[in-house]
Amino acid sequence: MALGNGQTSNTSFIGIWSNNGSTPNPTSTNVYNNSVLIEGTASAGALPSFAFMRSIYITAIANTVTVDVKNNIFQNSRSGGTGQHFAICNGFNATPPVSAVGWAANASNNNVLNANSTTIGHWTSALNFSDWQTNSVSDGSSISAVSVPFVNTAIGDLHVNFGVTPTGLESGGISIVGLTNDYDNDVRPGPAGSVNGGGFFHDIGADEFDGVYLDLMKPTITYVPFSFTCATTARTLIATITDLSGVPIAGLGLPVLYWRINAGLYTAATGTSLGSGQYSFTFGAGVGVGDVVSYYIVAQDGAGTANVGSFPSLGASGFTANPPAVSTPPTTPSSYPIATTLPFGTYTVGGAGTYPTLTAAINEYNTKCLNGPIVFELLDPTYTEAGAMTIIKHPDASATNTLTIRPATGVTASVTATVASGPLLKY
Repeated sequence: MALGNGQTSNTSFIGIWSNNGSTPNPTSTNVYNNSVLIEGTASAGALPSFAFMRSIYITAIANTVTVDVKNNIFQNSRSGGTGQHFAICNGFNATPPVSAVGWAANASNNNVLNANSTTIGHWTSALNFSDWQTNSVSDGSSISAVSVPFVNTAIGDLHVNFGVTPTGLESGGISIVGLTNDYDNDVRPGPAGSVNGGGFFHDIGADEFDGVYLDLMKPTITYVPFSFTCATTARTLIATITDLSGVPIAGLGLPVLYWRINAGLYTAATGTSLGSGQYSFTFGAGVGVGDVVSYYIVAQDGAGTANVGSFPSLGASGFTANPPAVSTPPTTPSSYPIATTLPFGTYTVGGAGTYPTLTAAINEYNTKCLNGPIVFELLDPTYTEAGAMTIIKHPDASATNTLTIRPATGVTASVTATVASGPLLKY
């Protein structure tokens, strides 16, 4: 889709608009493998333009349509006038704070976002690429400020021709269920007969092309975060860290876990390769009851110029390699508290009980270690709880360390609460 070429009027060009207010009203917008180009120079005026926008636009009402935006080229090179020109936008003109309802973490990803560096995205205000990633909690695997050699923009021909110049658009997308061909009906990933070494993942954009892969992606880091513990000794975390260019298994490039106790300084714990993309990290010694251990992992890949990433990633910046590190840690690192033990036994729940409410009793169970069976005995005939209650999958639960909730002898108990949806008590 190409708009704006040669257009000098004060016009608000919008490539793809995720709107609501239609009949029937859409509940979701899936935007996959599009190529959108907005260009031209306005002679005057203040109207903005957008390659992609989720907004009602003319009102201050927030748009909450659920979006899934993947594998797109959103390029906006329009200029002139006093209006701003964006690659991507959520909630233009909406009353701050802009609603994140319907815009989940990574709702937008694996895209090319090209525009003026100060107007890559709009989320309450105009944002550069890094700030867009932070505010939207999206596009961590997207790229920006990359050249896209469209064949002929004057006639709207948005095929691409990179020749043998390596590019992150080649195999830079993800697989989308049901989308196996591009708009020329070429097979994705591909196309058939490719000779330049790509074609192992979907290309970004509407055109599946035969290109040379350039790794611009940070390593993928996954692990199951630790829950609370009563142990004051070190713990060992196993993380899976992968990348198409490989991740170092020895030397200065090994992944590093950074950890601290409470608000102390972060300490580095270099990983040990276990093979098959798995790494172990031992950390957390020297803690006491009531302490909180915070941690995150930084890793680099084996590309010619190493790509460095972290998990968690939100807020992290200042990435460097050998060893992989950040100058600003993630805003919300993984963490776990050093808890106390809830001794085994029977605890009463009610006005005259150990816990005044069932919610309070369950919260105690959810946040303490176990050393045997726990019984919560209901003393009162009625309980009105504040809302839904969830019993966690307790790390110490076993055939011995069980939980029982039951009425006291001679009591017929009922539990009520106002719950918007779902069960009152979930395990």
